[in-house]
Amino acid sequence: MTKYSNNRNLTIHDEPKFNNWDVLTNYQLSQEYLGKIQNVLNNSLQQYPRTFVVRVDLHLPKVMSCPDYPSGFSTEAITRFIESLKSQLKAHQERSRREHKRVHPNTLRYIWAKEQCESVMPHYHLALLLNNDAYYTLGDYKTVQDNLAGRIYTAWARALNIEPVKAIGLVHFPERNPTYHLNANSCDFADSFNSIFIRVSYLAKFHTKHFGDRTKNFSCSWR
Repeated sequence: MTKYSNNRNLTIHDEPKFNNWDVLTNYQLSQEYLGKIQNVLNNSLQQYPRTFVVRVDLHLPKVMSCPDYPSGFSTEAITRFIESLKSQLKAHQERSRREHKRVHPNTLRYIWAKEQCESVMPHYHLALLLNNDAYYTLGDYKTVQDNLAGRIYTAWARALNIEPVKAIGLVHFPERNPTYHLNANSCDFADSFNSIFIRVSYLAKFHTKHFGDRTKNFSCSWR
């Protein structure tokens, strides 16, 4: 196994499959990151055989480089985003209970990768995993509304301390399949899982990740 030259703690995966699942083959991928991605998917399916997966990209505002560049735009921002989204999902459940609506249990799981190409600011690629019985659609994401997309906009806005409407231009849901539905008991489960694993394996690529600046390039849920 070959260690990655810019981070000797990471191993290059150069096979078309990882644990029998297809992965992207046009990038060098981290074997360790792929293992963590698979663990998050497996943990979610173990708790929720029907899992809803959302792909979303989060961008930082374009700011001029200056000596007192705000630390809020470090990876602390993505941590604040995750905590805000968890809080909103919990509040929505509590509100539904008060209104005597049926509430399904839900644990938010996540995978994120920080990347920076030629742009001044880095950006984040994320996969969010939820109980499909609790959430099965983003809803309309052209404006900030009382739906899952709206909570994602609001969470990123709170992480950056801006108005939710200003976050719309910084949150990008891919035009091609922003959401996936996994059903561990369906006859096409293997194909569905394989499709998602290929897509999310993109987060394990080395290209555009910066090592050595003492900030994380990749993180995910542990349980």
